[in-house]
Amino acid sequence: MPIPGPEFDAVEDPVNVIRDFLRRNNKDAWAPEEISEHTGIDITTVYNICQLIRAKSVESAAKEEYFPIRSIQRLDQTYFKWMPKSRKSMSKDQQK
Repeated sequence: MPIPGPEFDAVEDPVNVIRDFLRRNNKDAWAPEEISEHTGIDITTVYNICQLIRAKSVESAAKEEYFPIRSIQRLDQTYFKWMPKSRKSMSKDQQK
């Protein structure tokens, strides 16, 4: 059964909810279970979105491009953290 358009439009995109949550809480890294608990998004959706985020993060790293969300593995758990772009971005020549 379809839902009315205004009801559909009122639901915020879960990708945006997760991105905004990580941005607002950027002092810590978060596991998918914690993200689900704090955002109210079901865990399966959070896991799927986090897998997409991780793939984008790896792709960006391989291309040496900036991507604001970083993922790490620690104690068999993946954590996600918002990494603001530093204002003092050094060129490759300055890093050597």
